[in-house]
Amino acid sequence: MKISEKDQHSLLEKTILGNSRGVGVTKAGKSQESQQASPSSAADQVDISEQARTFQKLNKLATTGTDVRAEKVEQVRTQVEAGTYRPNTTKIAEKLIRSTLLDNLS
Repeated sequence: MKISEKDQHSLLEKTILGNSRGVGVTKAGKSQESQQASPSSAADQVDISEQARTFQKLNKLATTGTDVRAEKVEQVRTQVEAGTYRPNTTKIAEKLIRSTLLDNLS
């Protein structure tokens, strides 16, 4: 399928300006229609679901926690190479059992 040059411009225009052609866009990126609808509002407002907030927190932890994890991995690697790594087998067994029980409950 080939998209003609006219269709490319139309597609680009719809992507940039949105599907409603009657709404213009200012340099600030706000539509003229929305500016006219609420001229007294000083700030934009967005409601984020609880699930989205949780995702944001997890994402932040995942991106900022890499240094700490890298240090822990290096520490364990050094201990393994030196033959001094001694995992806490009791904790490992407890977590395996707890995980198995929780999996069976759900």
